[in-house]
Amino acid sequence: MRDRVGVPLRGIIATPVTPLTEDGAVDQFTHERLVRFLVANGAHGIAVPTHMGESLGLSLDERLMLAQRTVACVDGLVPVVVHVSATDRRDVIRLSTNAERIGASGVLVHPPYHSRLTVPALEDYFTSILSVLNIPVYGYNSRLEGGYTLPGDLVASLANTWDHFRGIKDISGSIDYLTEVCAFAARADREFSVLAGGEHLVAVMSLGGHGSFAGAFAIVPRMVRTLYEACLQQNLAVARPLQYKLGSLLRVLSVHYPARYKIALEIMGRPTGRLRLEVGGDYQSERSIVEGVLHEIGAMDTEPLGWSAPE
Repeated sequence: MRDRVGVPLRGIIATPVTPLTEDGAVDQFTHERLVRFLVANGAHGIAVPTHMGESLGLSLDERLMLAQRTVACVDGLVPVVVHVSATDRRDVIRLSTNAERIGASGVLVHPPYHSRLTVPALEDYFTSILSVLNIPVYGYNSRLEGGYTLPGDLVASLANTWDHFRGIKDISGSIDYLTEVCAFAARADREFSVLAGGEHLVAVMSLGGHGSFAGAFAIVPRMVRTLYEACLQQNLAVARPLQYKLGSLLRVLSVHYPARYKIALEIMGRPTGRLRLEVGGDYQSERSIVEGVLHEIGAMDTEPLGWSAPE
């Protein structure tokens, strides 16, 4: 278990949706098919079930099952990070210790939902999780207006205190925050990962970050992989146009999140069912909007259609 602490999290960490059957049950067969697709198309890691995967709409047993099936399906080919955030700390700890038991490569922890903790209380919260684990723990910095943030100085304190606090996922959209945590990672005495929440790779990697958690990778894997490789080579002439094109897709997909991600997957020939909790919007209108942007960015001509992964 301790050996996994030394493996840094880098690259494209795919965050799949959770496939559901017509009656709303988790579709385990399609989930494993999607995971195999992601690995076969070049994902450097898998994170399940994130907010993209409707984590808060799943039962604890379903989340435990998805973690176990994902680790078994990946079979060591890439790291598996289990998203363990929940409203009850006891559930977070149960999900976390289960992740370590089944062989996951780490856990991703969001600050407590619906509770705006003081910094000392937030540090105590993360300490209670770190103290029961040996595998890497990655903090999840959310948007400032939501009140669920991990201040940069707290990130540094946790990393300096706990050897296995190994990185941060940042979806804040704050360039100041991203600069602060990337600067910490650059001067840290061990590997510390900074990954964007979403495929904003030019921004995070130009500051010294290491990749992103990527929901759109399941839709346009070739584009995301090419963008990552261009950023890794610091080839901005290639990276910038790709980032602009991908940005057009991300702006459309962010509306009625994550419903449009599932619609896009269906259009690309990889259906995963509807959401457990529908967010509204006329389906045909939504499909037309998503299909339009997929054509606009050339995805229908350049990306894999169907399940181009080993069965």
